[in-house]
Amino acid sequence: MRELVPMAVPNPEWRYERKMLPSGVDPVWVEHRIRLHPAGFREVYPPREVNNLYLDTPGRADYHEHVQGVSVRSKTRIRWYGPLHGTIESASLELKKKHGAVGCKESYPVEAFALQHIADDEVRGALLGALPAPATLRTAVDMRCPSLVNRYARRYYLSADGLVRLTLDTNLQFYDPRNIAHPLNHPVRDARALVVELKYDPDHAEHAAAIVNRLPFRLARCSKYVEGVRRLLPGRP
Repeated sequence: MRELVPMAVPNPEWRYERKMLPSGVDPVWVEHRIRLHPAGFREVYPPREVNNLYLDTPGRADYHEHVQGVSVRSKTRIRWYGPLHGTIESASLELKKKHGAVGCKESYPVEAFALQHIADDEVRGALLGALPAPATLRTAVDMRCPSLVNRYARRYYLSADGLVRLTLDTNLQFYDPRNIAHPLNHPVRDARALVVELKYDPDHAEHAAAIVNRLPFRLARCSKYVEGVRRLLPGRP
């Protein structure tokens, strides 16, 4: 196995993450509106596919805390980029924390793995047992199991002054990782869904609000994890 180097952020950066959900429009039109914004948004990173494997308790405590609007909550996921199939070489375990309106993220590298084996308790235990992470986090992860896989295409933008980041997510897909035999078969797709997200430091909240006001989209409370659980298990999350 490859040597792992701890990548956790010792003092996580707390920031606002505001989402907007354009509906019934072409992604090309949304991109056009972003590029024409007076804030001077420009693409700063090549587009790529984002994959997330969410870990939750058997009773989906993280899901229910989000639905109930608990002000202090967290989500646990393994994230990687590129193909969904095959051996995943560069993935990170991420703990996303939310305190009121701001959030932060801790990140730790994980060993290479294949998603089709992640529902196996022994494989998952070996994978997560090698985490160079605090014992408290490893304990929390031990209490969680695969709950959802989602995948989407992401584009990255930055305002001309460098103070506000913006992402555009399209082509959302959801998978049930608990299907041991065929975890990547039969995805639930939402090809029409678009998610625009702005990320910025709390010190720049007023500046960001002015930017939001010039975008022709409505702010919305949205979680891709919650949406995926609802779509995969309608009526019984």
